[in-house]
Parts: sequence; structure tokens; C-alpha cells
Amino acid sequence: MPKDGELVKKVLPIGQPLIMSYKNYCIPFAIMANVPESRSWILNRFLQLYTRSEIKDDYHWLQFYLIHDCLTDDYTPNPWLEIHMTDPAWFTKDSATTFIRTRIDEGRYVEVNCDQYYLSHTHAYAQRHRYSNLLIHGFDDKEQVYHVLDFTFTTTRQFQSMTIPYSSLILHIDDVPTRPLKVIKLREDAHTELHISLIHQLLSDYLHSHNTSTRLAMLPHTYEQAVFGLEVYTKFEEYIQALIAHQSYINILPFQILFDHKKCVYELVQLLHQANHFTNPSAGNQLVKDAESLMRTALAFRNTKLKFLRKQDKSIFGDMLNMIPEMKERDKLLCDAILSALRLDT
Repeated sequence: MPKDGELVKKVLPIGQPLIMSYKNYCIPFAIMANVPESRSWILNRFLQLYTRSEIKDDYHWLQFYLIHDCLTDDYTPNPWLEIHMTDPAWFTKDSATTFIRTRIDEGRYVEVNCDQYYLSHTHAYAQRHRYSNLLIHGFDDKEQVYHVLDFTFTTTRQFQSMTIPYSSLILHIDDVPTRPLKVIKLREDAHTELHISLIHQLLSDYLHSHNTSTRLAMLPHTYEQAVFGLEVYTKFEEYIQALIAHQSYINILPFQILFDHKKCVYELVQLLHQANHFTNPSAGNQLVKDAESLMRTALAFRNTKLKFLRKQDKSIFGDMLNMIPEMKERDKLLCDAILSALRLDT
């Protein structure tokens, strides 16, 4: 219990993350959303897609290409976040509470991997022991709860703030500690600007389905079997056909990733237009309209998949297959138009 004069409650602010597909994106971006200027860092980098693995092998098969494996804990290239790792093996349940409470009191967020067996908002609750990460952004000693950011898996499936009891946060499974805790500080005084040549490179790679990893020969993995850029649409066709044939399992993640990509491109086009990075205002106006239209189509594509999850009507898959060729062509035309209108001398 807190001593006299100590805080009994503190909740750090979080915002709406730009990308909503994976928690490894949502968590840092929810923190960075407190500083709108950090948006340019995200938009500069989240422009290339690739198939991380084969559809049959991993439901994370579609990802943003970020050089390093985007499901690792490596946020260090991000100038907006200061990350420190702590081994959970050092903590008992009581000492973990004290540690987390102290960090929040200092204005630092704590990301933990914990056992979902004890978390009632997850599918693993009281069923199986499973590691998963969430962000702790507040505490309340009176109510004995943490304020956490996670997906509401068993209800709305939204990424949102909720509370969990102190007693539900378990950092060890069968006495084996989970992955390191990450103490995260937002650097509000950081500064980043749009990197126009990088934008041009990544959008060009996307348009021509170029393997971006080959630009750096010293990288340990070159993803020879991966599909990049516009060619990921062929993987969506393959995936939907596999679903029709009962050869794969239903997963919303790749459809959310595609929508997230179109959202990033739309916001990037808006930012480029506002900063006068296009050759003329009329071209910028049209690009904003086209990018918004494609983003809405990608949203409809994702929502059609959600419709199948509700109705289980296989004719919906035919509708989705029919959407893909036109969406791919519009995506191609948009990227080509952005690259043609982009001023490289700014």
C-alpha cells in the first residue's frame, strides 16, 4: 500500500495508433500518438509490404517490410521512444507491482509479456497458458487495477484501454519467466521530417514488386522466397482460394494490414500535398482523392471478410476475388501517379 503523500492513482495518456493490425505496431504508435509530429516517422517507413512466410505456415504471412523482423522487440531505430529492457526473472508478483507502479509514476510506460491464462479478456483465459504482450499505462491502488492497452479479444476485438486486477498480471509460466519487460519513455522533444528520397524508393519498390532487402547486400536475410509490393494481391487470391478449398484457416490480419497500408499512403499523400512536395496543387488534390478512395475500398475489402465471419456464406469469397484485380490496378495507378508528381528537389 502507498505511504502517506504517495500517489494512489496515475494514468498516462495514450492515443489512437495509426496502424491497428499487430500489437507490436499498435503499442509504440499508441504512445507516439501523444505527439502528432511523430506521424512523419511512421509514414516515411510503412510503405512496403511483403510476405513474411507462406500462407500455410503462419497467419502473420503479410507484414510491412521494416528491414528487421517486425515481430521482434527492436524499436531502437525509433527516435521518439527510449526503451529499456528488464528481466522478469527478478520479480515476484509483489515486486513487479512496485516496479511497474514506480515507472508509471515517473511517466514511463511498461510493456509486459504475461500469461493470458489469467486475463479474462483473452481466448486463453482459464484454458491454456500463453505468452502475450500488452501495455500498462496506469495504476489505481484503491481499486488494485492496472490500466492496460490490449485487444478486447472476447468482445469487441478493439485495441483499447481497459483495467485488469494486479493479481491477474502473471509474468511467469510454470516458474519460467516470460520475455523481458520494456520500460518505454516518450521523447516529446524528438524531431523527424519527411525523407523524400526514402519515400520515393519504398513506393517505387512497392509499385514494381521489388525485393527491398536486396538494396542492402550486407543484410543476413534477403527473403528470396518472399513476394513484395503489388504482387501481394496474388497472395490474397491464393489465400481466398485456399479458404474456399478448406486448405487454410480464416484470419483477418492480412486484410487489416492491407487496409493499414492504404491508410498510411492516404495520410502520406495528404502530408506531402500540405507540404508542397508535389509538382502542382491540382495534382496533389487529385492524388488525395484517389488515395482516399482506394483506402475506402481496402476497408470494404476487409469488412467483406468480417461479413463472412458473421454469416459463413462462401459466396462472399467470390465477391472478394472479384474485388482484387480492380483494386490492384487502382493501387498501381496511384503509386505511379505519386511518384510522377513527387518533387525530389525538396
